[in-house]
Amino acid sequence: MSQIKPWLSQHWFFLSNCLFWVVVALENAMTATVLLAQVHQLPIFVATRAAGSWLFCAWLHRSLLNRANWRSFKGWQRAALVISLLTAFAVGASVLIHVIRLAIGDVDPTMTVVKFWVYVLGMELRLMVWAGFYLLIAESRDLLHVQARHAATELAMSRAQLSLLSAAFQPHFLMNAMNTLIACRHDPGAVESAGEGLAGYLRYTLNRSEAECEPLASQIEALNNYLSIEELRFGDRLETRIITDPKLLHNSVPRFMLQPLVENAIKHGTGNSEGVLQLHISVERVADYLELQVCNTGLLGSTNSTNPAGVGYGLDGLEQLLRWHYGEKSRFSINQQGSWVIAKLLLPLI
Repeated sequence: MSQIKPWLSQHWFFLSNCLFWVVVALENAMTATVLLAQVHQLPIFVATRAAGSWLFCAWLHRSLLNRANWRSFKGWQRAALVISLLTAFAVGASVLIHVIRLAIGDVDPTMTVVKFWVYVLGMELRLMVWAGFYLLIAESRDLLHVQARHAATELAMSRAQLSLLSAAFQPHFLMNAMNTLIACRHDPGAVESAGEGLAGYLRYTLNRSEAECEPLASQIEALNNYLSIEELRFGDRLETRIITDPKLLHNSVPRFMLQPLVENAIKHGTGNSEGVLQLHISVERVADYLELQVCNTGLLGSTNSTNPAGVGYGLDGLEQLLRWHYGEKSRFSINQQGSWVIAKLLLPLI
């Protein structure tokens, strides 16, 4: 089935054109055979008319694809071109067939000018039916191509945004990680722990996979590695906790979605009454949504601002990612609740 679909997409015109004119030829040939006394037309001429129509329609389709000036026609312009050319063909082919019949002596004694134009009209009607199907399919394919181009553009923009998010925090994080390793040089266990966390986190951030999304478990694992270094850096001044429902970790989410929120919490959060910066990350299901929260002790720069001062690092990029992936179905909010700053993401479960 996977091989048949691309083949059908590539040869759709040839198959549909053949099918249409074979049906028309059979119908006309049967009519001419059964009603020979009334129509005075040999079946061979009926088949010739159908074959000529098939060839002309094939030529018309190829011309619309290959001629630059015709290829630029869309919508009503393409419809007007197709209908006018088919009309001219119907008249020209009917005149040619009538002349050939006169030349070989296959004369219809009842032929009049009115009857001749009835034949022309019959052929024209069949060509208009063909034109209707053809233009409908052509417009549908154009729409699909436009949608594919828009999707490709959004994909490229999303990947560029991911790269920018990654590049935005890596330099100073690496500097802090190196300083942490230097500070722990007299503690081999701490150095080993920091080295493992840094290696695991770098594998995640340097991964150039084409995938825009990843299982939530991968992102949580990367955050654990990230926080293991930050805990060594801050010591007792940082307390972190991650609470997740194992049943939700298989859900796919955009890459680097939680990273800006966690980094903002560490960068702009403040300690509690004991001087400890508390950072809590939770994942749970709320109705048909996946709720992710990043909570830290501290104060928002301005509770009346949609992009509070001091907590905007990476949030614009995060909101763009959410729009690209979920449209209006996702929700993001950041609010002050007592002594805590609560950043919340609501993502639809797919």
